[in-house]
Amino acid sequence: MLITISGLSGSGKSSTAKALAQKLCVPTVDIGEIFRAMAKKYGMDVVEFGMYAEAHPEIDRKLDAAMVRRAKKEEMILQGRLAGWMAVQHNLSAIKIWIGASPRVRAERVAKRQSVPVREAAAEIKKRDQDNRIRYLQTYGLDLQDLSIYDITVQTDGRSVEWVVSSLVKTLSLWPKKHKIPRKPSPQPKRSPLRKRRSKSRK
Repeated sequence: MLITISGLSGSGKSSTAKALAQKLCVPTVDIGEIFRAMAKKYGMDVVEFGMYAEAHPEIDRKLDAAMVRRAKKEEMILQGRLAGWMAVQHNLSAIKIWIGASPRVRAERVAKRQSVPVREAAAEIKKRDQDNRIRYLQTYGLDLQDLSIYDITVQTDGRSVEWVVSSLVKTLSLWPKKHKIPRKPSPQPKRSPLRKRRSKSRK
């Protein structure tokens, strides 16, 4: 089973993906982390590399193709802005989650993470959002602001990672049976066929 977690910078998607992966005992892959490593390899920061990728769409396509191949083979949580869209475009069976937060909260989180003033962080993520939206429109013909493809949306303003993950686990536990996420097995007493038949008759 595949879960995708998407959101903008500072929304809390990375923290949520890591904590949820730990809770469900499945691996997580961070597309943004891979992109940042690529930027470093090219000797650029993330904003510069994003502009470079806008002029060289083959970079995004190559990265996405690698992620799709992996997602088809492994059970995982795939985390990244386009993770949900990738699942849709490549017909991958996935539960698609969007993690949202207000611009102010996102700026505060990024500022804390990068040890910069909130105003500077706000300007940075605003530019990054604009650049990414243009890039994805040009490369894929999709609008990142269109949230209609997501199965679950969570707003993280004023909420801890623990609260968000607990909420997601509860929602996933109520998902249709064919979509349920495997959990780490725990020893349980065997039940006799008779008990099973009785439990069915009570439904």
